[in-house]
Amino acid sequence: MLVRLLALCALAVSFASCVTPPTAAELNAAQIGDCPDEPTAQLAVRWVAAPYMHDPNTALFEFPAGIARGYRKGFMSDKQFAWAMPVYVTDRSSFGGFGIRWLYEFYFIDDALIAYGATDYSTGWRTSHSMEFANPVPLETFRSGQVPAERPTAKSYGTWDGEDDY
Repeated sequence: MLVRLLALCALAVSFASCVTPPTAAELNAAQIGDCPDEPTAQLAVRWVAAPYMHDPNTALFEFPAGIARGYRKGFMSDKQFAWAMPVYVTDRSSFGGFGIRWLYEFYFIDDALIAYGATDYSTGWRTSHSMEFANPVPLETFRSGQVPAERPTAKSYGTWDGEDDY
């Protein structure tokens, strides 16, 4: 009986993680506000990623593509449409050399940063995490040349399913 229950749970989880990509019409019809300007979004990205790095002042940030309409996978196969921005971050290791490389995906709605996900490609195995902010981080703060007074708190943590989006 226990084996059947575990098998049923595994099957349910595998179906729940299947998300069909949205069509171009769905992406274009999504109400996600205006596209944030890239310099401001890049400042927000650096501010959010800094506490997770060994040396944020010398970390290398690469922005391989601009901000584009996209989506992120939520729990139980739902999709949340947003402006998506991929960022590669290469951080120094604890020994001083470059070696830790992360792929971040940042998501913006209505001129605010709402969530991000990160995957570490530098180890022998992939580690990943994602975070949705309890209160979106408004980009207006960064436009004025300041940073928010407090770091955002997490509403939920999760792991990715291992698919590469970029």
